[in-house]
Amino acid sequence: MALNTINLANILKNENPQAVKTTIENRKSVDQLDLEFFMNNPIEGIEIEKQDMGMSTWYYVKRRGFNVASQFFWNEGSYDSEGNHSLYDEYGFSIK
Repeated sequence: MALNTINLANILKNENPQAVKTTIENRKSVDQLDLEFFMNNPIEGIEIEKQDMGMSTWYYVKRRGFNVASQFFWNEGSYDSEGNHSLYDEYGFSIK
């Protein structure tokens, strides 16, 4: 189950870097819309960079200029509530 926005904001701002990394890298806790939200509504001291790589989009979370976490999402298909993608596995191989 994804974290609510307030809980995620508190983790990004206040938790140690390892907790941020663990949270961001778990698709059951964070989805792409959450990261887009914080890109458009920044938290002081937190920067989220987005790189569209064609088949996937990567997000890099920085705190005070230091990279603390990253996550990617495939641009086609969708993720279920468990973080599983409908078309590709984590390595880009077709599931079907």
